[in-house]
Amino acid sequence: MLKRIFILVIILGLSLKCWAIHPIKISTCIVTQYNGEISVNLHFFADDFGAHLIKVFGKVNLENDGDTDANVLNYIKCNFNLKINNSNVKLVLLGHTLKDNVYRLKFKANKSVKYVEGNTSVELSDTLLLEAFDDQTNIVRIDLKGDGNYRTLEFKKGRETQKIKI
Repeated sequence: MLKRIFILVIILGLSLKCWAIHPIKISTCIVTQYNGEISVNLHFFADDFGAHLIKVFGKVNLENDGDTDANVLNYIKCNFNLKINNSNVKLVLLGHTLKDNVYRLKFKANKSVKYVEGNTSVELSDTLLLEAFDDQTNIVRIDLKGDGNYRTLEFKKGRETQKIKI
């Protein structure tokens, strides 16, 4: 009996240790619109994001020390493309933070978008970290009506681009 308890404790301890290094590979994004202004908030595990950008660019700085690393912005621009009503939305960085292994980026769109009930199309291509991890999932929540009712999209390898009507 003691041997079983000991083995159970060892297995539980190893499971918790593995959980601490977050075996889940995920990023989240929230796209909202208020009074015609679109904001985009991206969240990554900083260790995964930083390690991948080092592989891609050779170096990267995610620290909260002022300017966002140009490699970070280049990577986002190449791997996150938003179109509303067939018009590309260019993102302008508002700020970034790094806290508790979560790297957050906040953007606003360079132009206003007029929401038309049932006639607003959104096309999004999100390949962020998909080439880095086979099990990477990117969750994007979209609320262009500004009413708090979000549409949720899930991006994985083989499902990098999605188009919806809102």
